[in-house]
Amino acid sequence: MTMLTDRTGSPTPQTLYTAKPTVLGSVLKELLRRRELIVYLTISQLKQSYQNLALGYLWWFLNPLLWMVVYWLLVVGIFDRGEPNYPLFLLCAIIPWRAFVTSIGQAMTCISGQERLIKQIPFPKAALPLSVVLANTVNLVFGLLVLLAVTLAYGIPLTPYALLLPLVALVQIAFTAGLAFLLSVLAVYFADLQNFMQFFTRIWLYLSPALYAVERVPVRFRTLFMINPFAPIFTSYRDVLMYGRAPDWFWLGVAALLAAAVLIVGFWYFVREEPRIVKVI
Repeated sequence: MTMLTDRTGSPTPQTLYTAKPTVLGSVLKELLRRRELIVYLTISQLKQSYQNLALGYLWWFLNPLLWMVVYWLLVVGIFDRGEPNYPLFLLCAIIPWRAFVTSIGQAMTCISGQERLIKQIPFPKAALPLSVVLANTVNLVFGLLVLLAVTLAYGIPLTPYALLLPLVALVQIAFTAGLAFLLSVLAVYFADLQNFMQFFTRIWLYLSPALYAVERVPVRFRTLFMINPFAPIFTSYRDVLMYGRAPDWFWLGVAALLAAAVLIVGFWYFVREEPRIVKVI
């Protein structure tokens, strides 16, 4: 393995590698050795998202709050519906959903948008979608801090079950990373994928218990409804924060198994297609 160095001989973030990994284990080891590069790309992604905005990183907090207001006005103000503590109920879905949808949206451009870097510097290309997910994980963490603050503002005491919040987030992040790997490749082959996904994710949101409780779904459809990973993810966030109870372990376990499967398949597909996408872009 060789490295790019600066004038002092210190390695730069653009570390090179000469090996051509062909198996998942080799790529994972290479990514681990390139953790400094991944950190560099993650920080660059965060800076790029907010560098031209007057309020900068304040949008980490404003974004979920503004989306909460929009949906609150739609559901409560116009349709006169909603659940108890509805703004908090909404935030438990909006914050994780925004992190997810932003991740996959950016993942679909992370390969084609880095054509010059990819062709000039050999490095494990899986670092690109991975850095996108990590950057939005930082956004998710700030969003969850907003969620905790709003929970306390409603006078809802935090219980020991709130300590399960990182576990629920981990299931979401694993599922997001798997789709990010998969979609980042497919977007290279299908230019219209990003436009299609904008409509698909909107439908996906409405078919998830984001604006309404799972109990509103007819019982005969509920099992099918809960197979959607975001159904147990949203309800788990609400269980551990709003209701101070354990999540439904069965359905959260199903979501975790689906997330693990998507992550493995997505990463495997990315590694398999990496030599081809370098030639296509």
